[in-house]
Amino acid sequence: MDNSGQITEANKNYVYSLLADIVYRSLEDAALTPEEGCESADLILNSIESISTYEQLMAFLTNLSERWSVFRKAITIIKEEGLKIIDQQKIMQVRQQLHTYVQN
Repeated sequence: MDNSGQITEANKNYVYSLLADIVYRSLEDAALTPEEGCESADLILNSIESISTYEQLMAFLTNLSERWSVFRKAITIIKEEGLKIIDQQKIMQVRQQLHTYVQN
């Protein structure tokens, strides 16, 4: 399956939420220092908006997890969700094509 599909605003919001939860829990568990929490949050906030494809998202998450291992679980979650994201996008494309066909 092609995982280079476009990432929607809803997808970005989901990723923000997931990563924010990881930062919060990692600070609570002392898996990240307060400085690392601020640095990682800043990187997340400054990077996610410019991501437009699943491939870019996975590259960002890989880089993030190489800096802070607490983000490795995000890769697994997003890989599982990524397939759903792509499937949902294909379903929307087919619906749009059907809608266009019915109108013609």
